[in-house]
Amino acid sequence: MTRRRRACASCWAASGDVMEERELKKAVLTDMNALHRAFSERMRVAKEKGELPEDFHVQVVAQVIVTYLQGWSRAVLVPQSRAETERQIETLLTGLGL
Repeated sequence: MTRRRRACASCWAASGDVMEERELKKAVLTDMNALHRAFSERMRVAKEKGELPEDFHVQVVAQVIVTYLQGWSRAVLVPQSRAETERQIETLLTGLGL
């Protein structure tokens, strides 16, 4: 499967069609897990360095970010201003303590 097709499938993972196709489902889950691991690792290191509070929930926050990105990849098709998108991201990150 090409990288472009995998990226497209990842963007549309919530679609029943994508998740019903075995290879696409596997690719989507692999990509989502990799993204979750990348966010988790970066935040774990930041927490160890004292850049994040001791009670910061790395795994939960990583999952929320991945979920947000999944939804955002679909919502971005609905026209909205850059300022609105930035406001949403700022609100999310502030709410997560980032």
